[in-house]
Amino acid sequence: MLTLLAFLVLMMALNTERLYEGSVSYFEFELMYGENYSGDYDAGRRTPQYNELGFVKTNASCAFRTHSNFEKSVLVRVHEKAPQVDESADTVSDCGIIEVSKPVFVLFPNADGPPEKLQLPHGKYALRYSQFKIDTADPQTEEGKDHYTIDLWPAN
Repeated sequence: MLTLLAFLVLMMALNTERLYEGSVSYFEFELMYGENYSGDYDAGRRTPQYNELGFVKTNASCAFRTHSNFEKSVLVRVHEKAPQVDESADTVSDCGIIEVSKPVFVLFPNADGPPEKLQLPHGKYALRYSQFKIDTADPQTEEGKDHYTIDLWPAN
């Protein structure tokens, strides 16, 4: 049973959103949420799941494929319950359940400093990855308007 304080902390963490912007290289960024982050996705990048669905997940983090490099926007949203699928997205991938055991943060490969943390109570969350305007992505220039969204909500 949740105490009142634990309930208030949970409600403050839910229904939040945060826009991250960073320099993407190797056409990806990562969401870290576990104790044993290793950062080694070489095997995962070669899987059909990563190539077709745009993500590969471990017990500590998830790598997401982008369609261009350079400065990209990633919106991370936390909800009380499963949100509606955004019909304007080019692709939507339900990534399954993650178990959060430390504060969640997004890491861009070229980040100069530590990423900012998104405080979430420990627990299990459903994860969805959406990609927008991928047809505008130009892997050779910064001109693309492609952007990305991660949605999280408590898993039942």
